Amino acid sequence: MKLTKKEVKDIAEWLSADLEVFINLDDNTIKYLIPEDDMDYYETENPWAKDMAEIKSWENCLKLEPLESWQCFRFMENFIETLDDHQMQARLEIALQKRHPFSNFKHAVDNSEYRQAWFEYRDEQYLQAVIKNLPLELMPDDEGGDIPHAKEAVDNTINNQFVFNSEELKMLYKHLFIGNWVLTAKEDEYLSDYTDFLKMMLKKLYPNDVTNLIEIDPFTEGYDFTEDFSEEIIEEIHDYDNSEFWLTLTGDLAKRDLIENIGDEKFSAMDVEEKIKAIMQEEKKYIEEFEDNGIDNLIIRKFKKY
Repeated sequence: MKLTKKEVKDIAEWLSADLEVFINLDDNTIKYLIPEDDMDYYETENPWAKDMAEIKSWENCLKLEPLESWQCFRFMENFIETLDDHQMQARLEIALQKRHPFSNFKHAVDNSEYRQAWFEYRDEQYLQAVIKNLPLELMPDDEGGDIPHAKEAVDNTINNQFVFNSEELKMLYKHLFIGNWVLTAKEDEYLSDYTDFLKMMLKKLYPNDVTNLIEIDPFTEGYDFTEDFSEEIIEEIHDYDNSEFWLTLTGDLAKRDLIENIGDEKFSAMDVEEKIKAIMQEEKKYIEEFEDNGIDNLIIRKFKKY
């Protein structure tokens, strides 16, 4: 498929606006439409009817749909990691932990100095997603600027089997490790089914492992992740646990204070958005306190008697 750099950027922008993109594979004509479910809003004349009719006439058509919500959520998580402002990181992390994370994140970033940085980061992620998932051959043009990594775009399936590059394999390994950790770490008894499944997956993945992150135990002849890789993931899990502790603590304290201030009846009468905004406002004092002093000033005033 031959597209210009500008056309690829246009596709990324349309997808980021939740539009569906259609490409005629015979002549590379590109059209975009609102999702089919949204067409019901037009009870009389549909302004998209002409384009719809043309697209249906194409014999070879490729349809591109907006990214899944979990992919967009990952963009927000990764953007937070790029920030050097720890206070802003905390604000955005809290926003993602609450209900309606997308609207919470948007509100927080729109009212900050990082608004433009987020737009640029998001647009670049959409662009790379398009490049990665299309078998592209870019043609030169006078607009659009350079698009890095275009030569890395490949078809993601070969003979109905998944093909992963080293970065994707490492991400898959992390999911397997963390999934097994979560499913087995809190149980009193050893759950062999989950760990046996992990070992089976590693055995199947080992022949095509290009990361050298899977090894064979010389004593048991079983398959496992290397010690260095395991320690790397465990450190990430501990970072998450630490972050989750502070998020839960500040959220619970803020909710308690809010209810004490306005009363349980008034709190219960608030809608979800109002509760989130009010709790986030109460959280600010705790976020600043814990960032500065940790738990040094945290005191339990009364202990339960046993």
